[in-house]
Amino acid sequence: MKVLINILRNRLVQTLFFWAVSFTILLRVFSRGESINPIDIIYTSLFHLHLIIAVSVNTFLFIPQYLEKKMYAAYMSGLLTLLGTSYFIYHLSYDVLADWIFSGFYFVAVYEWYETIGILSIYLISTSLLEFSKGWFREAELRKELAETKELNAENELKVLRAQINPHFLFNSLNTIYGMTLTKDEKAPETVLALSDILRYNLNAFGHEDATLKEEIGYLKNYLNLQKKRLDFPNQVELHVTGDAGEKKFPSLMLIEFLENALKHGNIDEEGAYIRIEIAIRDSELDIRCVNSIGEQPNSTQTSGGMGLENCKRRLELLYPAKHSFNMEQNTKEFTITMRLNYE
Repeated sequence: MKVLINILRNRLVQTLFFWAVSFTILLRVFSRGESINPIDIIYTSLFHLHLIIAVSVNTFLFIPQYLEKKMYAAYMSGLLTLLGTSYFIYHLSYDVLADWIFSGFYFVAVYEWYETIGILSIYLISTSLLEFSKGWFREAELRKELAETKELNAENELKVLRAQINPHFLFNSLNTIYGMTLTKDEKAPETVLALSDILRYNLNAFGHEDATLKEEIGYLKNYLNLQKKRLDFPNQVELHVTGDAGEKKFPSLMLIEFLENALKHGNIDEEGAYIRIEIAIRDSELDIRCVNSIGEQPNSTQTSGGMGLENCKRRLELLYPAKHSFNMEQNTKEFTITMRLNYE
């Protein structure tokens, strides 16, 4: 089937098919009896000579050179010249060419000039419309291919962005567990299981762009509890959730990025530092606000928010265009992320 479609799309095949149909129709028109005689075939062939020349010049020269470039005056001038030249070729075919090639027959151009011009105009208009329709279909296919390419590129880009999220959590967690084993902490096995659950969710979420908001919040809580075990002031990290998550969708592994960014830049091990994450869920909207204090140490700079947050911003643009807002603000004391997602 695909081979047949490719054959039908071939320009030479289309051209030959058009003229074959034209020849068949005019042959029946020019034949005077029920049967078709050799003179009818010759006469129809001669009549097609000026049609083929005019249509070819219009299709392959005038349309691409003038009409497609919106040079309408040049196109109309060329078209009028073509009509006059074609009428001359029409008479030349019967008055000179026919006598030279087919000397045993007598031919005469039976159509008046306006009839010849009328028939030729019908051919020029019909073939021009066919050419425009083919151009429209080619453009539609190109738009479809472009859309598919953009979708594929967006999908590949999302995979890359997901792969860049949370590169440090495993090392931090392993260090925490290592410290617990050195002190023979009884909660070490429980923490290993918690890390196992987190890794399992990480692997499952990696294969899917969307998770449920409920799953993401649950993952965030487990992750936060694990991180608190390595903090000197665990109560300085707060998470507040209001509303029912239900089955709302949310980009996988994005909430963790907010927390990781705050933990990285917030100097949370200093007394008085803080991280506050507030998640407000409503029927058609989701508001998230993540605030972390900025320490006085030189390495506490958080001007750009980091590559991870830029990835989050890009993912939202790809997944929820025109249905989200994402802002990062910083003053001398704290860094704030605010995000709103519209589910309507």
